[in-house]
Amino acid sequence: MGWIKNTVVIMGCLHRFCASCMEESLRSRNYFCPKCRKALPSKRNLRPDPRYDMLIASILGDLEDLEAKEEVEMEKIQQQLG
Repeated sequence: MGWIKNTVVIMGCLHRFCASCMEESLRSRNYFCPKCRKALPSKRNLRPDPRYDMLIASILGDLEDLEAKEEVEMEKIQQQLG
């Protein structure tokens, strides 16, 4: 549920997901798109999308750094609440 990394596209519906998330989904025998539920017959229906990764990197910068900053901010909020 974080930022998409190592993006793959489901060729049947063109929805994008993390490669690792789709791998996990397929290992769980969930052979469908998590977004629209269109059938995903096999792993061969996934294609890497490096252009999407480059676009996100050009807008947001380093995702690892961004996630670390988000985590620090979430900890601050939790401390204020509790």
